[in-house]
Amino acid sequence: MTRGDLGVQTNVASVRPPVADLMPVVGATSPSPPANEAKDVLTIGEVAELLRCSRNHVSNVMNGKVPAVPALPHFAMGRRKLVRREWLIEWLESYRTQC
Repeated sequence: MTRGDLGVQTNVASVRPPVADLMPVVGATSPSPPANEAKDVLTIGEVAELLRCSRNHVSNVMNGKVPAVPALPHFAMGRRKLVRREWLIEWLESYRTQC
């Protein structure tokens, strides 16, 4: 029998699973993260979107070519340059205190 068969009215919002069931298992791997989950490693294009500037400007900042702006920490995988989200946040906070 279902709850509807018992004459009990249920609200869809009250039947949601507990928050613990929605949290991912620590150490579990998945082929691709859900769209709403923040990525840990960002491409130059993703950094540019977050900073609302061009990819070329982000590349110049990474290489230390922009005067009075500290170089953005990054790592390279072949020709691709990537930035960890934590590094970007730390860089933004340190730059904010300099202004």
